[in-house]
Amino acid sequence: MAQVQHKPADAGFKNDYESIVAAAAEEPAMHFCQTFSDEEWEAFIAGFKATFPNIKDVETSECNGTEPRERVVVEWKAGRTDVDLMNVGGDMEERLVREDIGAVPDWSVFDGSPLEMKKENIAFDGRIVQVGSSTDAIVFNKSLVSREEVPKSFKECADPKYKGELIVDVRPGTRFALMPHFLGDEGAKEWAKGVAANEPLWARSSAPITTALLQGERPIACGVQIHGILRGFVKASPDGGLEDGSTLDFVVPTDHSNSAGYISPVIATRPNAPNTALLLVAYAAANPEALDKVNPGYGSPWIEGSWKSKYFARAGIKPNLPPEGVMAVAKHAEHAAELILEAWGHPQPAVQ
Repeated sequence: MAQVQHKPADAGFKNDYESIVAAAAEEPAMHFCQTFSDEEWEAFIAGFKATFPNIKDVETSECNGTEPRERVVVEWKAGRTDVDLMNVGGDMEERLVREDIGAVPDWSVFDGSPLEMKKENIAFDGRIVQVGSSTDAIVFNKSLVSREEVPKSFKECADPKYKGELIVDVRPGTRFALMPHFLGDEGAKEWAKGVAANEPLWARSSAPITTALLQGERPIACGVQIHGILRGFVKASPDGGLEDGSTLDFVVPTDHSNSAGYISPVIATRPNAPNTALLLVAYAAANPEALDKVNPGYGSPWIEGSWKSKYFARAGIKPNLPPEGVMAVAKHAEHAAELILEAWGHPQPAVQ
């Protein structure tokens, strides 16, 4: 076996599958700052616990949004490790690499094992492993507006006819990552100014946005994570749409950005339970179908037969990616956010 080169070498990672499993069974409970709902987490972790029954139950905290992730980053940079593993957003990945935050395991340790992962899941030299995907749609309340009246692209959200009709998340995230690619930097800034001029209801996070839509506060949301509306608000249909009778529906925008990795975990530089963290990440990567079962919106559009693949096929649209490929979404998202937030004037959410 080739020598495994974990970085940093003293993070506590073992160098072969059997040793990792044995060491994990002796470690304290691992803490994962994650983004599943409670019900989703129980469904996801059940398979891991069945596979590794001797590992202590994983402790979790919520890592949705910017604030909890920033708190973990500050703690890690200060040498404090209350959190062993964190699920990061696409808009934070470039920063973690730039500031050298988190461990960089050599995932080849799992080659030939039951948890061997595909190389395309490994990003940023192994610092981050990406499983599934995150995609935003234009979501609307069918009782307030018809599909024909809904924007077919994010670009159309700047049309003055939508003044007073939109809900927009104050965090550009990865949803608008490719707007500078499609419109150019100046065009993206002018587009963002147009969206702001339409006086949207500024909001934060999928759940409050979806609730506002259902309550009729505005008829259209210009960019909602599709997995967010599937978290107890509406149910997916087998063909990549929503069940008949749903109050909400969606349009797949032609200028969307599809980012790799609904789960994009990074391990602390000095984790308390390093081998448990390795196993959980590798388990997620080796069992991508588990995400589709937990929430169809988490799945990968590149896995044939997944709900997300049908989501795009049903719309007659292919997943948009940067010219450099899916791993460049984070870089594009960071650049787009700077342009957009400057044009928006860093609005505060009225709904969160």
